[in-house]
Amino acid sequence: MHPPSHPTFIVGTRPESIKLLPVIREFSNLGIISSVVLTGQHNESLVCRDLFLKENAKISCAENFSIEGIKKKISSFHSEIVFVQGDTKSAFYGAVAAHQLKIPLIHVEAGLRTFSFQPWPEEWLRVQISKLADLHFAPSKLAKRNLLNEGVESERIIFSGNTIIDAVKISMRQSNNFYNLRKERKFKRIVLVTSHRRENGPNRSAVIYHSMLQAVRTLGFQFIIVEHHNSYLAKIAKKNSAEGVEVIPPLAHAEFVSLMYQSDIILTDSGGVQEEASCLGKPLIILREKTERPEAVSTGCALLVGADPHLIFRALQHFMLDNKVDPNTYQYHFVYGHGDAAKKIADETIRFMNV
Repeated sequence: MHPPSHPTFIVGTRPESIKLLPVIREFSNLGIISSVVLTGQHNESLVCRDLFLKENAKISCAENFSIEGIKKKISSFHSEIVFVQGDTKSAFYGAVAAHQLKIPLIHVEAGLRTFSFQPWPEEWLRVQISKLADLHFAPSKLAKRNLLNEGVESERIIFSGNTIIDAVKISMRQSNNFYNLRKERKFKRIVLVTSHRRENGPNRSAVIYHSMLQAVRTLGFQFIIVEHHNSYLAKIAKKNSAEGVEVIPPLAHAEFVSLMYQSDIILTDSGGVQEEASCLGKPLIILREKTERPEAVSTGCALLVGADPHLIFRALQHFMLDNKVDPNTYQYHFVYGHGDAAKKIADETIRFMNV
């Protein structure tokens, strides 16, 4: 089979870089050099540029964060096929650019849906990308079913699993040298916390913070909040420091995976963390009203609580007192695949290009 000689990946955010790196690595193992367009959506220091270079990828930055800026870079690479990931503005701009250039478009992590356009704009973006994509890699069987229900032809949908599982497995192999999370912390039960989504603004984050303080006082938890530039929760915790709540700086992915693995419970509004926690077999509390990743919720190993203080406290209590989550349960541990998504994506892309 003739492989694509110029696959181009559109990357604008840290999650995109983490999730696409295993695919770029898989192509590199096949002797295929990838091109990466950095869109500028996030600061360049956040998007794993050095890791792309290790895979011999050609990297170029768009002159401005726009469809035209991305289109110019795709053209300069003489791309034969374009990859976008998820539901970011970068992915949408890249999808439109590829469509206008009449270059085949691959959508990685396709088919996620909340069936609600709130919060804006992620749901709208992923639906629009699905309308433009030539090949859809669905991270779960539910995501594949969503695409089929929208009229996408079955032969253009591949159930690949989620590449974040590939990334977690890679990071776990690097995590032995990181510090012990429990060292010098007197509390036995540790809850790792991330929050950065727009809906968890100052008011909701204040409610979440006070729920955490209640859990410290009555349940004896230690909360560790990983800082994020959009996290109101981290800002509130730093301003109102309290025993049992700690804020730590942003971490490299391997370090963050190590912390998740050592935690007892994870409290988050992040989509990616929902996937990573399920892979690691960790009880998960989701600080959102709706999620486009309901697979773990349906198993009972994740609870959707929004910013309701009573639901947050009851979820923490549930996982502490009735902690019967079995990390070896198939539906939970492998709900997003076994960590071979990147190989499936590379193989199926080559097959697609030779049809």
